[in-house]
Amino acid sequence: MARLHARHWQDQEVGGKILGFENSINQLYAGLTRTPVFLSRFGRYIQPDELEVFQAMPEGFKAAVQPLLESPKTIVHNDYSMKNILMVDRDGEHIFVLVDWANLRWGSGARDLSFFIMTSVPPHMRRGGRVEVSTPLRGEAEV
Repeated sequence: MARLHARHWQDQEVGGKILGFENSINQLYAGLTRTPVFLSRFGRYIQPDELEVFQAMPEGFKAAVQPLLESPKTIVHNDYSMKNILMVDRDGEHIFVLVDWANLRWGSGARDLSFFIMTSVPPHMRRGGRVEVSTPLRGEAEV
């Protein structure tokens, strides 16, 4: 993962050719800004405590994704998990090959790392915000 991200870290030439996740974020936010229209039509059917959540969604969403929008950018596989990593034996050397590039994006490398941890690291190995790492690395990685 580090090799993939490092090679294209902040490379604007590559980034300009790949759809960024900012497009998706901006489209979603544009939809959320229509929350008042939704609430004017359906607000009477929503419980008061749930209504507060709906009203806070546009600005809460914007605040939650702002760090990702401001973070350094690189190529993001966007489906980085064990099911998309093949091990190939080439001249006695094990080489890992990443497949299924259908969701390729330009964005924060944290996306691939977090997706990999949530989909490929068993829950008992990621308790308490720490991931236990065994061979070839030893120790713990904080997430």
